[in-house]
Amino acid sequence: MKKNGAWGRYRFLVLPFGLNSAPEEFQKAMDEIYEDEDINPYFDDIALGSSKVEEHCRLLPQTLLNARKANLKFNVLKMQLSQTSVNYLGHVLSNEGIKPDPKKIRAIEEFATSNCKD
Repeated sequence: MKKNGAWGRYRFLVLPFGLNSAPEEFQKAMDEIYEDEDINPYFDDIALGSSKVEEHCRLLPQTLLNARKANLKFNVLKMQLSQTSVNYLGHVLSNEGIKPDPKKIRAIEEFATSNCKD
């Protein structure tokens, strides 16, 4: 968060409004790091979308390089590389498009109905 002042631009060294503004500031930072429209960060989840292997091979090194420049670290155990289908934010992304995650749908279908009578 930067502010213009009488003697130049200033930025806070701490969050001025406590943790209330932390998610917004983190997302802004991720959006600045990954400006490419095919690289989609949502907080600490990043999805790369490409229809061709060549494009994917361009995006992946770019993503890793941007992370290195920003001193971001990835959990190798959570990474899914070169997949044709992935679960992302409660949806399944594939070459068929975006569909709701079947696990989420099942949870809704199995939700207990009320047995209260009016």
